[in-house]
Amino acid sequence: MRISVPLEKAHLGLVALLIIAAVPGHALAQAAVSPAAVVAGQLATPGNSIVSVSDYTSATDPEFLLGAPGQYIAKAHFTDSTGIVGDVEVFANARDERTRARGLSGAVAAGQEVDVEQGTVLVRFYGLVGDGQAYRDALTRAVSVSN
Repeated sequence: MRISVPLEKAHLGLVALLIIAAVPGHALAQAAVSPAAVVAGQLATPGNSIVSVSDYTSATDPEFLLGAPGQYIAKAHFTDSTGIVGDVEVFANARDERTRARGLSGAVAAGQEVDVEQGTVLVRFYGLVGDGQAYRDALTRAVSVSN
């Protein structure tokens, strides 16, 4: 026996939204969080918290290096509560990370950024004054938690 149950229009919209969000690959479906975004979210220091994190994809990466051979496999942008911004780049291996860091040494020498490295992770800070020791400590904690 089949019973028909009338649904209100509001319920139909909710049901449709739930179905769409459950379909993998759909724009409304929740995407996986990259390892770079996980690390970025853990870069809080004493007195500073992370207030926003944006995950990049190969289509949104401003440098178009995400996923390219020898380049980072994940990238995220963050802002902390003092207005410091930066990018977290995660590499498949430490050799690729070191190569990237050496390639950025000119920007570091010119004072345009401060780079902090830990294993396969490179964090690039823009507007950071000093050597970033508090962030170095935060990165060490973040990488040890992520592994």
